[in-house]
Amino acid sequence: MIEVVSELRNNLGQDFEINIADDKSDPSVLSKLYKLKCNIIENTGKKGLGGNMNNSLNAMNSKYILSLQDDHVLNNDIRPKFFNHVVEIMDKYDDIDIIRFLIPHPQSFKTQEIRNYNGFSIAIIDNSIIKNFPESFNIFSFWPHLIRRNIFSKIGYYATEGVATELEFGMRCLLNKTKIAYVIGYENIFNHLDHGISNRKSSSYNPKIRNYFRFIKTLLIYYFYKTFNKFPFFLYRKAESL
Repeated sequence: MIEVVSELRNNLGQDFEINIADDKSDPSVLSKLYKLKCNIIENTGKKGLGGNMNNSLNAMNSKYILSLQDDHVLNNDIRPKFFNHVVEIMDKYDDIDIIRFLIPHPQSFKTQEIRNYNGFSIAIIDNSIIKNFPESFNIFSFWPHLIRRNIFSKIGYYATEGVATELEFGMRCLLNKTKIAYVIGYENIFNHLDHGISNRKSSSYNPKIRNYFRFIKTLLIYYFYKTFNKFPFFLYRKAESL
């Protein structure tokens, strides 16, 4: 966490406010967080991923939120004032809801269009399920991104039941035609500490076959959600990686 906050301070300057959402950590951990001299948003009880993020959203009034987990460290070689420029991009193109900053394989997503601003090229991801196979349901990620605050008043906050919070919100983005983008050349400006590209458990099955069956399962869930307006959280076990 110290490294994460340090790199953010070095690159964001005084134009950004750093908030840490704490989900009822032990007092020893909490005391270390306060030493970072950031705004600490504490929960009154343990709320889980979705509840913790919702609690922090309700405590902030920012127009945009740079959202990241505590194991994502910003690279130190990005263009000065880069995030200021990204905010300007969001101001200019008010139909863009999310700009992602960590996409290991951006070529996996089809581009709907490319827009240009002040020397930057912004790729708008096509939200077609067919065109983005097999990554269709990974269009949204909790990995580092800048998100427009008012999106939550349009499509709702994060789900607080079950463990498929990220997937469920991503499906809502697809159902509501949310515009998600990335800046070309800045698709991977964060490092994921102590992890590879994926945290999924290893399996004896062929990865391609496993991905195929995962896609079929997720596609069926998507159409169930679209038809009945209810996400089947019961299909996701607590220990299952998303």
